[in-house]
Amino acid sequence: MNAHSQPLSRTLGFPTDGSAGGAALCRAKLPSVDEGWRYRAAFWRGRLANLLGGHRLQPARARRHAAVAEISEDLRLRWQRLFDVPAAGAEAVPFLYGHSVGLQLGTRALGDTGVNLRHLLHVRHRTTHVAGTAACAQVRRQHLVCGLRRALRLAADKALIELQTQVHDADGRLLALVDDSFVARRLPASDLGALAIDPTAVAGLDGLRQRRPQLDPGAAGACTRWLPLDADFGRAYGQVSGDFNPAHTGRPRAWLPGPRLPVVQSLGLRDLVARHLTEMGAALDLLSLTFANPARVGRVLCLVVQAPRLELHDERGHLVAYGEARALD
Repeated sequence: MNAHSQPLSRTLGFPTDGSAGGAALCRAKLPSVDEGWRYRAAFWRGRLANLLGGHRLQPARARRHAAVAEISEDLRLRWQRLFDVPAAGAEAVPFLYGHSVGLQLGTRALGDTGVNLRHLLHVRHRTTHVAGTAACAQVRRQHLVCGLRRALRLAADKALIELQTQVHDADGRLLALVDDSFVARRLPASDLGALAIDPTAVAGLDGLRQRRPQLDPGAAGACTRWLPLDADFGRAYGQVSGDFNPAHTGRPRAWLPGPRLPVVQSLGLRDLVARHLTEMGAALDLLSLTFANPARVGRVLCLVVQAPRLELHDERGHLVAYGEARALD
């Protein structure tokens, strides 16, 4: 029996050197976004409890959180309609169908350490489709386990926080590893003194907003696609992903801070890229993105692919995100 087919009870640890490996496991029954008001109540209860709290970073308090995501046929169809997936490819795109449950688990995992969501910036995402993209796209009952992978010091008041979500099927087979990295700002210096520094992990984060595109859409071998973002994209993506953050779905302009136009959810960009890469026949066993600049709704992005590298540019040629899509080694 290999590591990917072991029973669920034997694969709940995180295969990393981070602090979550021996953390306690907390199981919960959480609603999915297609449960309407029950999900909204749970989402806002968790968010408000976090936003009204303090702001610390105490990795020793980290726990792992587990829940089952039941993915209904209606939710799958709504997701596919949002991204205009052709009928022939409807079962092939590895969307993060269980994201609404995973979002609640991530909020709990961050809350354990004392981190306040107001001071977080999502900078990186990586999905490793361990069992292949087809299995990840088609399994309807997913067992999710989320926890702190590690925390690294960036500056006197800044840290890089990495969460990992393991996705299993009902038999305990590991389907995917979903890694998300966040920069946490305005932290107490006393909380950061004991954190490790990993130059490799933080490479590229300095000056991320000023990074220039590296891929030329007109170069030989480059494939490009223009991706329009509907003015309602943030709200529509929230309806399937469960991410109802007002910065993405629209906001009362008079009293909430932030940009005048809603910012597209970072994982909305991930799923948009996954949809088009699948249609282009690209290998997607490993899909990674680093988010350089926000993407506004109502704009048009250019996806540039020079396998295995990819970039998203805005209408002015500025870099929005970059990463790679490739087969596993």
